[in-house]
Amino acid sequence: MSKGPKINYTKRNFTTRDNLGISAAGASFQAELCPVITTVTPRPFYWAFAVWNYYDYWMNYKTSKRSDSDFEKNFLKRNDYFFVLANLLTEDSDRDNLVGKDNCSIDLAKNPLGPYPYNRDYFISPYGGMQYFMSGCGTLGFVTSVDNDGHALPFAKITEKKGVPLAVAFENKIKDTEYYRSYRLHDIPVPRPVLEELGKALSLDMNGMDECKKLLRDSFFEATRNALFDNRTLILTKDYLLSFMPQYDAGAISAAQIREILYDRFAPGKEEKASLPENLQGISTAWEAVIGRQYFTICIELIWKYMLMELTVPMDLNTWINTCITDAKWTIDLTTPVDSFLLDAEIGYAERERIISEGARGARTVSKNLENALKVLFSIYKRFSSRRDVDPYYLSVGDNISIVEYIRLVERYKQSPVIELLIYIMINWVVRRHEEVAFRKLVDGRDGYFIEKIDGKYYQKNISFPDFTGNRMMQLIHVMKDLDMLV
Repeated sequence: MSKGPKINYTKRNFTTRDNLGISAAGASFQAELCPVITTVTPRPFYWAFAVWNYYDYWMNYKTSKRSDSDFEKNFLKRNDYFFVLANLLTEDSDRDNLVGKDNCSIDLAKNPLGPYPYNRDYFISPYGGMQYFMSGCGTLGFVTSVDNDGHALPFAKITEKKGVPLAVAFENKIKDTEYYRSYRLHDIPVPRPVLEELGKALSLDMNGMDECKKLLRDSFFEATRNALFDNRTLILTKDYLLSFMPQYDAGAISAAQIREILYDRFAPGKEEKASLPENLQGISTAWEAVIGRQYFTICIELIWKYMLMELTVPMDLNTWINTCITDAKWTIDLTTPVDSFLLDAEIGYAERERIISEGARGARTVSKNLENALKVLFSIYKRFSSRRDVDPYYLSVGDNISIVEYIRLVERYKQSPVIELLIYIMINWVVRRHEEVAFRKLVDGRDGYFIEKIDGKYYQKNISFPDFTGNRMMQLIHVMKDLDMLV
C-alpha cells in the first residue's frame, strides 16, 4: 500500500482554438447550408477511395476478425501511403491537398530507386488522407454501421445500393495495374515501376473516373432527405454557386473574392446589385449572413488582439481598459453618440478587407484595431438592422454574442458616447467571455487561458492571431470542379 501525499497532475495541453468561443457558431451555421462538404474535404476522390477500401477489405482481405483498427492501420492507410508515393512519382500530378506528401517525399529522397516498404508513420492521424472523409461515407449512404434490424455492427459494412456501385467503378480504374494484382493484399515492398503505373491510373483530380464522378454527383445533389442526410440546402447552395461561378476561374478564385460575392454582390441597396432567381433569394441571404458573421467575429477578435498586446505589465481591469483606449490611434471623437456613426457606416469591400488586414493575423502594429473594428461593426449594424428579407435565425447564430444581440446592443447605446459601447464590448464580449470559455476548456483538461488573473491583476500569457474562419463554399467549388460541374 502506497503512503504519502498524492501530487495533482496539473499539466494540460494548451489550446488556442476559438479562444473567445465565437468562431464555432459560424462553422455550425455553414454546416446547415453545406452539409458533408467541410473546410477540410475539398477532394471528392477521397470519398471514392475510402468506399473502395471498405469494399476491398470486406471482399478480399483475409483476416480472422474484422475491426476498425485492423482496417485503418493495416489496409486503408497502406493503400493511401502507396497512392501518395505513386502521385509523387508521377510528373505533373495534381498534388493540391495530397495528404501525407511531406513524409512520403522524405521516403522517396532516401530511397529513390525503391522498392518501398509500407511506412506506417507517414501520417500520424487515423485514416491517412481520408480521415475527414470517413464520416461522410456513412452520411451519404455508402457504408452503414447498423444491420437491417438496427443493431450496431462491429465493423461498418458497405451498402449494396450506393456503396458497391461506387467501389466497383473505382476498382475498374485500377484493376489492371500491377499494384492491384500483386501488391495491395500483401505486406511486401512495392517496386518503383509498379507505383509509377499506379500514379498514371489514379489521381486526385479523378481524371478518367467518369463513372465515379457521376455516382458522387448523384449522391451529393440528387434530392435526399433521411435521418442522416437532408441535402435541400446543399442543392440550393450548389445552384446559387452556379449562378455566378461561370464568371470566375474555379481553380484560382480566392476566399476574399468569395466573401465579396456572397456579402456584396446580391445585397440590397447596391447600385450594381446582381439579380437572382426567386428560389435562390433565401440561400443568398443565408450566405450573406455567414460572411456577416465572419466579419463580426473577426472584429471582436481584433479588439482582443489589441488588448492582449497592450497587457505588457500586470493591470487591473479598469487600468487595462483605460490604457488600451488611451494608447490607441483615433480619428473619431469617442464622446460622440453612437447614432452619429451609423448614418454613413457602410464600408465597401476593399476598404473593409484592408482595415481588417491591418491588424489581423501576424500584424504587429495594431494601434488602429479598436477604431477599425468599430467601423466594420457599425457597417454590420447598418447592413442588417433594418433587413426584412433575412431570416432572423441566420442573424441569431451565436446566441448571446450574435448579430441580433449586437444590433440590440447598439440600439441600447445609440444615444450614449461610442466609448461606452466599446467598453461594454471589451469587458463583456472579450475579457469576461474569454474567462468563461477558458474555464470550460480547463474543466475538459485543456489550458485555453490567454490571460491570468492574480490578486486582481491581469497578466498576458499569449497573443491572439485573428483570421477569417474557413468558408465551405471554397471546398464546394473544389468538389464541383473535380466532379466536372464547373469549368
